[in-house]
Amino acid sequence: MRKQIGILALNVISEGFNLRTYILLFRHLLLFSLLLPHLVFSQKNYQPGYIITPAKDTVEGYIDYRNWSYSPNSIRFVKELGSEPVAYGTSDILGFQVNQEHYFSGEVDIEISSRNVNTLDYEIAENLERVNGFLRALVMGEKWLLYLKPQAKAENFYIKKDDQFELLLYKKYFSYKDGEPVMRENRTFLGQLTLYLNDCDKIEGELSRVNYSTKSLVSLFRAYNKCRPGALSYEGKEETITTETAVF
Repeated sequence: MRKQIGILALNVISEGFNLRTYILLFRHLLLFSLLLPHLVFSQKNYQPGYIITPAKDTVEGYIDYRNWSYSPNSIRFVKELGSEPVAYGTSDILGFQVNQEHYFSGEVDIEISSRNVNTLDYEIAENLERVNGFLRALVMGEKWLLYLKPQAKAENFYIKKDDQFELLLYKKYFSYKDGEPVMRENRTFLGQLTLYLNDCDKIEGELSRVNYSTKSLVSLFRAYNKCRPGALSYEGKEETITTETAVF
């Protein structure tokens, strides 16, 4: 329809005033203006969900689900379809659930060093930055696994201790060996996980093989929960948690 309006407008400009063209243009503009609110709303994707208020109350409604490729900083929520949406950020709510995905707000550290082999630095120490974000839960139960993926940055993974989210520390870097740069990994997260999951000695093999990726970490927690029947209360959908991590 926008193309048709454009053609009619060009006809008015090039041919001068023409009553028939003017009427057609007016009709198209009127129809477009009537359809515009419906077109805009149809571009949204409101799915049943709920938000968790600072008082820890659950408010059910609909959330504009965007199938986020990176962690959202805010969401749009309505109690009833067609009502005016309200935007909520990380300081407004404790979390939300939509499309069987659970998100929790928190102030956390992220490791911001590049993981691209072409832009690695030569420092083993982590380069941390404090941010607020909605962390997505991959596994919930006695032991939690979550992740946060800021825009244009790699994923960071977390465990939950009491009410705090602890960053699992990982970094790629270069060091010199025989005068040549060699890529190495700071895998502090292995020690953190060994302590965190220390009540199951059947996962030593999984721990020795685990990588800093969604698929590998979820597999480790899955093995832990087999060792601890009843420990699992939620695991994210397979098709949405096993995608490859982008490299920045």
